[in-house]
Amino acid sequence: MNYEIIGSNMQYLKVKLNKGEKFYGDSGNFVSKSDNAVMEPKLAGGIVSALERHWTGATVMLTEFSAKEDNATVTLSGIYPGKIYAVKLGPGEEFIAEHYAFLAADQDVKISMAAVNLGAAFFGKEGLLFQKFTGPGVVA
Repeated sequence: MNYEIIGSNMQYLKVKLNKGEKFYGDSGNFVSKSDNAVMEPKLAGGIVSALERHWTGATVMLTEFSAKEDNATVTLSGIYPGKIYAVKLGPGEEFIAEHYAFLAADQDVKISMAAVNLGAAFFGKEGLLFQKFTGPGVVA
């Protein structure tokens, strides 16, 4: 995933695609796309992954962004002001995040559910279920 993080406090993610490249994003974070970029709703990972995303509070459908020709761009932004971080995962490496933290991921990144300890959820006042991303690939 060829990307650029732009801005300081209200950042956005600009992904550049060449023909044949694609990535997944959360449609609720979509800002804009070039004419040569295509967006299509998908049940990425199948019905089980879609149900896991639903249980974590995330959207069931992900949007697959692809390019009809070279130099397509797609722009995504978070729903809250703040910084965007891209995490590069090696094969089998995992990253766990809140559901609202996900913007985009390479097509090879597996998205699933992760549960936390009940005590940590109670005392930390966070949810019980999170999204888990397994590499290889980039997650933002």
